[in-house]
Amino acid sequence: MRVAIDAHAIGTHAGGNETYVRGLLAALRDHAEDIEPIALQSQSSIDNGDVVSSVETIPIPYAATPLRALWGIASATKKARADLLHAQYFVPPNCPVPSVVSIHDIAWRTCPDTLPRLLRIRLELTTRGSIRRARGILTLTDAVSEEIQQHYNVDTNHIDVVAPYPDPIFAPTIPDDVQNAIRRKHDLPSEYILYCGAMQPRKNLVRLARAIAALPDAPPLVITGPRIWRTNEVQHALEQMNLGDRLRLLDYVGRDDLPSLMRAATIVAYIPSYEGFGLPVLEALACGTPVLASDISSLREVAGKAAQFCDSNDDNAVQVALDTLLQDESIRSRLEQEGPEQAAQFTPLSMAKSAAKSYHQTLS
Repeated sequence: MRVAIDAHAIGTHAGGNETYVRGLLAALRDHAEDIEPIALQSQSSIDNGDVVSSVETIPIPYAATPLRALWGIASATKKARADLLHAQYFVPPNCPVPSVVSIHDIAWRTCPDTLPRLLRIRLELTTRGSIRRARGILTLTDAVSEEIQQHYNVDTNHIDVVAPYPDPIFAPTIPDDVQNAIRRKHDLPSEYILYCGAMQPRKNLVRLARAIAALPDAPPLVITGPRIWRTNEVQHALEQMNLGDRLRLLDYVGRDDLPSLMRAATIVAYIPSYEGFGLPVLEALACGTPVLASDISSLREVAGKAAQFCDSNDDNAVQVALDTLLQDESIRSRLEQEGPEQAAQFTPLSMAKSAAKSYHQTLS
């Protein structure tokens, strides 16, 4: 079966969306003998050699978002001679073959105030249309599956969970000299608290910074990730706190540096008010770095018992949980041990099997 996969996120530094589609293509290539994945990518990413090795690529003929979504994906799918399209969030109305669509979260429904109004409207309209056109929906967690069932009245048999896995480059075995080199490269101290992800309101970065400011002995907060909607608002609020050298905003850190940056961190803190999966949590677990995470269902699915959880909407709860993790070495040692064990439950094989099962069911 030839499956065209919307991989326009490759090369965009789009965080979890890009990581997810890269991992899916590699998993299908290695573990799904009866599936032939074809990556639909921008011409620029192909020209730059930013591709998944040994996976066929087809250029999307339009770069602009509206043209790509409405016509480019469908045109590339037809050129790929695909049996099925696996779309990301949006299924084009003129899709020439049956389709499934990945919906990673529905933040515009669950926490609408954190997104710009026009973006909320666009996502709501395009999601409704895609759910109507697609034969199947893929989510990353049971939590999002339940939300889609509730908000869009979709039957549970119409949804499959296809969870990602941590890239093997995220591991607890990264040597000390490599960790020290990454600290020197980014001018970081020996201890720091790392947040990796988009800088947007629902990630609760201001609340995390307030917790660190309230703890005089806490290491500085280091933030890295893509700048998207309302980033300037969050960055301004952080700068108004006047934390000085207790706050570091790094540029986007690529795949070559990110595992070492995570492994060298004292704690990885990821406390959004809402999340579809939380790939940085899984990657930090794989590195054996203690994690402070929101006590929400999706992150519970990912981290199991291998993280310190807190109510991310309560300043005092975040501060107490962070202080506990910083002060109690026995908790950190336990999480360093349990993190890689929990992360090992998410594998390329399981991702490939789940996706392939969904593809076959769609065309049956």
